[in-house]
Amino acid sequence: APIVLDPCGNPLSVVRAQRQILLPECGLAASWPLVGLVFINPPYGSALAEWSERMRAHAAAGGELVALVPARTDTGWWRVLDPALWCAWAGRLRFLQALEDWQKGEIKRAAAAASKGKPRRVRAAPPEVAPGLVAGDAAPFPVAVCYHGPRPAEFSRAFWSSGPIYQRLR
Repeated sequence: APIVLDPCGNPLSVVRAQRQILLPECGLAASWPLVGLVFINPPYGSALAEWSERMRAHAAAGGELVALVPARTDTGWWRVLDPALWCAWAGRLRFLQALEDWQKGEIKRAAAAASKGKPRRVRAAPPEVAPGLVAGDAAPFPVAVCYHGPRPAEFSRAFWSSGPIYQRLR
């Protein structure tokens, strides 16, 4: 299904949404459609509590959503989010970075090492994951892909190869 909204858009995102909300506009305050899939990669940290409340309210109103969040099942915001279904992503996600920025950083790291008398070759760039984008540093924490909506089987099929799928039982 097409993603109708990404309220936490990023110019480097590989998520293709019909509508992407970018800063300084606030996706939390924007209207979210009840028809169609909403993808959310919210800001991490203290903002997760507020975002979890918004996501839970959207799901309670009948909206469908997929959220990429830290896998912190012991937190209050996770209990508020209360995902119906979630994938415990195997391994660490890698942050996307513009190829040009990665190359500049690599040259800077090699120069810094050389200035300390530790020659270091400039590594070849990693393969592009999208035009002009490479996988940069790994996230320092595990992540979960959470789902609320009417198509749990489709979610499971889409993410089964990414890690174990867990379902909330009542």
